[in-house]
Amino acid sequence: MTIPPSELSPTDIPRPPDPSDPTPSPESKKPWYLQIHTQILLALVLAVAVAGAMRGAGDDAAFEVTLPEEGRVAAVEQVKALSMKAGAVAAEPTDGAIEVRGDVGAFQVAMSDLKEAGYSVEVASAPVTYEVFNFIGALFLRLLKMIIVPLVLASVVTGMLGIGDTRALGRLGIKTLIYYTATTGLAVFAGLLVVNILQPGTGDVEGARALMESAKPPTLAPTPLADVFLGIVPTNVAQALAKGDLLSVIFFSIVLGLATVTVGERGRSLAAVFESFNDVIMKITDWVMLTAPVGVFALLAAVLLKTGFGLLFDLGWYMIAVVVGLAVHAFIVLPTLLMVLGRANPLTFAKAMLPALLTAFSTSSSSATLPVTLDSVTDRAGYNRQTSSFVLPLGATINMDGTALYESVAAIFIANLYGIDLTLGQQVTIFLVASLAAVGAAGIPSAGLVTMIMVLKAVGLPLEGIGLIAGVDRLLDMCRTTVNVWGDSVGVAVIDRFEPAARPGEPGAMGSSES
Repeated sequence: MTIPPSELSPTDIPRPPDPSDPTPSPESKKPWYLQIHTQILLALVLAVAVAGAMRGAGDDAAFEVTLPEEGRVAAVEQVKALSMKAGAVAAEPTDGAIEVRGDVGAFQVAMSDLKEAGYSVEVASAPVTYEVFNFIGALFLRLLKMIIVPLVLASVVTGMLGIGDTRALGRLGIKTLIYYTATTGLAVFAGLLVVNILQPGTGDVEGARALMESAKPPTLAPTPLADVFLGIVPTNVAQALAKGDLLSVIFFSIVLGLATVTVGERGRSLAAVFESFNDVIMKITDWVMLTAPVGVFALLAAVLLKTGFGLLFDLGWYMIAVVVGLAVHAFIVLPTLLMVLGRANPLTFAKAMLPALLTAFSTSSSSATLPVTLDSVTDRAGYNRQTSSFVLPLGATINMDGTALYESVAAIFIANLYGIDLTLGQQVTIFLVASLAAVGAAGIPSAGLVTMIMVLKAVGLPLEGIGLIAGVDRLLDMCRTTVNVWGDSVGVAVIDRFEPAARPGEPGAMGSSES
């Protein structure tokens, strides 16, 4: 028999799995130079060096343009002018044709322009090195695409299983879920606001043009806002899984996970299946991520060979946009919630939470930081241990404010790089997927990179952009993990104030301060 929530004592509330004493992951046991983040950073540096050396060595490609019989002199002048405009060089005509030679980016743009002008174009010597890099990068992206749908299904269902029976959660659980849903949404909104103001990715026009000519991303038809929300609910689950309709898959996974825990004992067998399935998918994801340094190197080297190094400036501007967005959420949104709802002094609370925040920044792991966070909230800040021991482990599982914000900024940045104008409906889709993908993301290896694929795929953006942002992911990961932990901690202060067990006025409780 199910006990009504009103008859449950606080100690009867089912708690999510407690990772307060987490076992170090195999990744954290490795020497720093063997850890995936370090290897990806080294791949970034090596890709820049290799692309620079090859561009300097003149690794050019060439194609031949067939000249018309009539007006040949004018045609030669036009071919030379269009080639020069694209950064390529046209030789003198021979046997009714003219050879155009240039680096990969100029090659792509010049060939496209001449085709549009009505000329017959035939590749004479393909950019072999670029094609090799492009093949390796495409293979890596196919591996990522292979795991996305099963990974979403497994991780989101398992994340919902960790919440426990919603009927037995009581006031504390419902308040916690509402808080985490609201702050994640606010974080994504802040990210979209900042990135639309700063517009990273729009600086290198020629580089962007070369990307567009080679990738040819699909033209995204405007989607009515009502259809975006209707599209959340799948009419055919099997079809949604087959098509990779991630918004529908996430929604179904949340419903399936909640239903599984709600039926209690009868759902345990299915829950065990999903937990085992999740373990298997995580292992496959581990294997795929072992190839990430090579894949990122190939993707980035191909992009730099194609566009030159102007995009590195855009990459720096993108990093600034992410940090500004995180700062808006960490220094404006969360402190406002802390003052208005938690009735606490943000500066005093931040001082108490400093050990946890520094640990989060250095480890880039909310789960590994959890013991320090729990100690800081209860012993240093003086909040109720009963509240924090429920709110913090759940937050480390499903609350990823910083990660969700980063994904929204990165998606708009990649759209800008490829010259794609996203409609309001598509930005709402980014908002929804970035918010919902946070559920269960804590257990995913290299969660930020993998869930980024989910967001890009949901709105049809080119996945090749991952090669650019993956190289700087480590530094941004440190920043967004700190925001994740800060958001969890503020959640304790806000929720604790509305819990009867918190006993306002208890000595040392920040939640009852007069500030």
